[in-house]
Amino acid sequence: MGFLDRMVLTLPKLLLRREYEVWSTSRDAEMVSFHNLERRGIRNQINTVSLNLRDSAQTFRLIQQLRPGEVYNLAAQSSVGLSFEQPVETIESIIPAAVNLLETIRLTGAETRVYNAGSAVFWRYLRTGC
Repeated sequence: MGFLDRMVLTLPKLLLRREYEVWSTSRDAEMVSFHNLERRGIRNQINTVSLNLRDSAQTFRLIQQLRPGEVYNLAAQSSVGLSFEQPVETIESIIPAAVNLLETIRLTGAETRVYNAGSAVFWRYLRTGC
């Protein structure tokens, strides 16, 4: 999830080489150009769908439909500087989405392994209690 970041473009290529069926979500997939995937020549090999991970019903329907073996949630704040400038917004963008994803997988009974990327600022606040 969230393949638009330049640093994670190697993940879809790796998954495709391993013959995975790859799905990428974006809050507005119909409006996004996915130009990085186009440049890499893999856009037509990746299924894209709109998804707001904070919407539990939408997330449930997609996980129920796909029953993925693995989910890579990369939809966290990717700017370290911005995460320190806006820590509350960063935490609010990470926690509800991650909890919703995990709860959806639990409720659907899908046997899914999850990799959840988050901002380091999130862990700092949890550790220090700020």
